[in-house]
Amino acid sequence: MAFARGRYAWADLLAAHVSEDGLVGFSEPEMWQWTDDVDSDAEGGHAPFTLASATLQDKLQRFYDERI
Repeated sequence: MAFARGRYAWADLLAAHVSEDGLVGFSEPEMWQWTDDVDSDAEGGHAPFTLASATLQDKLQRFYDERI
């Protein structure tokens, strides 16, 4: 995630809310902002979680899908 910061909005918002133990805590408005950021990063047919490991991509996609 650190590698994607500054390049993708989804990574910036996650990094701003991750705790030392790796958990992310969003308020509802922040969660919706994150989904908007994912949508924006994926415009033009781009993969939404570029630069994330395959395992993290799967987790992020599941989280996104559960919210939408």
